[in-house]
Amino acid sequence: MKISTFARYGLRAMVRLAILTNSEKKIVSIKEIAEKENVSAKYLEAIFSTLRKSKYIQSFKGKEGGYRLIKSPTEITAFEIMELLDEKLSPLNCTINVDECPNYPENCTVSNLWRELDHSIRTILESKTLQDLVDEELRVKKG
Repeated sequence: MKISTFARYGLRAMVRLAILTNSEKKIVSIKEIAEKENVSAKYLEAIFSTLRKSKYIQSFKGKEGGYRLIKSPTEITAFEIMELLDEKLSPLNCTINVDECPNYPENCTVSNLWRELDHSIRTILESKTLQDLVDEELRVKKG
């Protein structure tokens, strides 16, 4: 399984947005996030367009414009962001769509392993909120 760059950068940008908006700022520019995360601002614009359309972030135009989260970081899971930005979070297509594998599950000797792996990935990502990731990042920076 390989997580797309779009999803990886998107999750990083959302965590950074949560960090920056929690530290006295109400709105954060895409340029500031891009610099902090060492990601192209143009690439982040595409990511943020998807996040804005899906009602995770709000944008503000103008000189003092930028972005902010619509929901609290405690209400957004890593799974939600990853699933939105990366259509295939499962390690194999057959765990999502059994029609894509002629051997699954009847003739697949490891189908239970794939389902278990798929479930574990989903469980971990669902258990982590943006706030959890913010707290972990801040703890690492302090420590």
